[in-house]
Parts: sequence; structure tokens; C-alpha cells
Amino acid sequence: MLLEFEIGELKKPKGHAMVYFRLENEPNEVLAAYIVVLPITLDFSKYIPPFLASQLSEFNSKDASAFSLPPVPEKIGTYEKVLQIVKHRNDDLIFGGTINENAVSELMELMTNIVKEYSSCYENALHGNQMQITNEKDEQLNVNNVLYTLMNDKDKLGELSKMIGKIRFALQINDNSLLKEIEQEMENLSELLPQSFNIKEIVKSSKDKSEKGTSLTRLYIDRCYKLADGLTQDVEIIDKKIKDIQENN
Repeated sequence: MLLEFEIGELKKPKGHAMVYFRLENEPNEVLAAYIVVLPITLDFSKYIPPFLASQLSEFNSKDASAFSLPPVPEKIGTYEKVLQIVKHRNDDLIFGGTINENAVSELMELMTNIVKEYSSCYENALHGNQMQITNEKDEQLNVNNVLYTLMNDKDKLGELSKMIGKIRFALQINDNSLLKEIEQEMENLSELLPQSFNIKEIVKSSKDKSEKGTSLTRLYIDRCYKLADGLTQDVEIIDKKIKDIQENN
């Protein structure tokens, strides 16, 4: 599987990463797990009593050199909280996809595969056998655009929510290049969503670091989901809240 790095590089992983997932029915809720690749290979046979050695003879020491905690992702809060933690710890950030939190066995298998792939990338980078990355940024944008066309409106809104988190992060670290890149992604995605979603207003409010900007962004996103569900009465209520915030600030 190809890991989707949002922060960090596939060809130069740090050896410690936050992996986050979104829920199918709760787009604003984020689940996460933490991956660690130890810089020292552990040989557990040195620490296991002889009477247990036979039971663990097939245990591979490499299995203990890379792991995730917890083994199944847990709810952690918002995407913005994940970004704050990753920035503070200087971690890689990987998006694992949209999941069903009740499918525990599938999630455990998914995490196992992600850990193996991340560990493999780390080993390749450490020993100078870096993976060849053929897709440049423009090519990646084209790939994303194709994927967007295959999504329904709610899935597209999930992608939009991720982009808003990225914009907040870019603003925090004053990275104008990253900011422009994300804005371009949002613009491309907006062309595949109804005009009534007012994506331009979402982009504008997401770049406002004030409390007003945060409140408006949340309302705009909530409004989009209500539109997607055809809940016009709820949309009218949200529109009034948006108008009140705009007029009182």
C-alpha cells in the first residue's frame, strides 16, 4: 500500500508518525494511532526465560522494532488537535482513510499493514535505498482530481475538511507555499461541488485565524452537510447564524 503523507516525506520518514482516520458517519471526529520505528533492533530471546523460549521461537525481533499504539486507532478529537500534536512533536502525519470504527479486526489488520509499510520506508531511507517517487506535485493534483470525481458530495466534503486543517497548519508555520498549494486543491475540488455550497467563503473564513473565522468555517461546513442531506430548514437556521456573526463583528 502507498502511504498518504500529509506532513513529512514518503522517501524520508522520521521513524515516528501519527496516523489518523475519519469516521464514515462523523466527519468531524478523528481517530488516531501512533507509529514508532525503534532505532535499535530488539532481540527478545535475550530477555526471555529458557522455559518460554520454545513457545516464542517463531517470534521475529523485527516485529517488535516497529509498532503502533494503540493497535487499533482511538478517538482523539478534531483534525486541528492532531495537527497541533504533530507540530509539537515534529512527527510525520499520515492519513489512513475513512473507516468504520466497529470493524475492529479489519482496523487491526489495516494498522499492521500501515506499520509494515512505514517501517519499510524508514529502513529504505536509512540504508540509502530510497524509494523512487515518480509523481510530482502537479501529477498528484491530477490524480486527486480523478479521485474526487469518483466521490459523492459527502466524501468530497470530508476531503474539504482535511484541507481546512491543512490551511490552519500552513498559517501556523507561515508556509505560504503550502498555503497556495492547498488553496489550489480546494479550488479544484470546489469545481466538483454545487455552487450553493459557497466553497469560496469557506476558503476565506478558513484563512481567518480569529474566533470569528473559526466559527464561520464550522458553520459553513455544517451548512454544506445539511445541503447534501437536503435539510433546507436546517440550512436556513445556519444561514441566520452566519449572518448574525457577520453583522456583529
